[in-house]
Amino acid sequence: MLSPEQKLKLSHLKSRTPLEEVILAINPTAYGDIYASLIAQDLRGCVLKITRLGRGMPTGGEIEFADEDTLGGAIDNRR
Repeated sequence: MLSPEQKLKLSHLKSRTPLEEVILAINPTAYGDIYASLIAQDLRGCVLKITRLGRGMPTGGEIEFADEDTLGGAIDNRR
């Protein structure tokens, strides 16, 4: 599912010494979740920590307008 260009970029990362952390900044959509999973699987073993940007309620957001996924992300990513 990854394009040849994306695979080339990942192979470049994999050829280096192990990285401490890679932060995946991918849109929080169903396709984004799939791509993040594929990339994380491909980078396992050459990156110590793979994370994604936090998801949840934005500052100033109104709770009554938030959908179930947004509220779930806010709960999962709470401090």
